Amino acid sequence: MAGKHEHKGTNSITYCTLILVALGTFYLHFIYTEFMFH
Repeated sequence: MAGKHEHKGTNSITYCTLILVALGTFYLHFIYTEFMFH
């Protein structure tokens, strides 16, 4: 069980997805704020 790396790979993909979603949300927030202030 300790030799399996599938779970780690799945965790890595999930982690990357969460980062992309967080960055996307932050980017949209930034654009929305800039658009509203200008």
